[in-house]
Amino acid sequence: MTRFLVIFVIALIILIIVWPYLNRLGLGRPVSAVAVERPLGKLYIIVATCLVLSVLLSGLMWWFGR
Repeated sequence: MTRFLVIFVIALIILIIVWPYLNRLGLGRPVSAVAVERPLGKLYIIVATCLVLSVLLSGLMWWFGR
């Protein structure tokens, strides 16, 4: 289970880093993403991912806090 979570988080980080380059290929903005446009570039904050990470971290904190 731990190995799965580590691989999932690493894959998610890679996807977030690579997404602006995929956007140039015409894949567009991810669904349910908040776009922050700055002069240095664009940042996409994927809302669904943030919710999942929040639930996971809350569960871990609850688990270790017992």
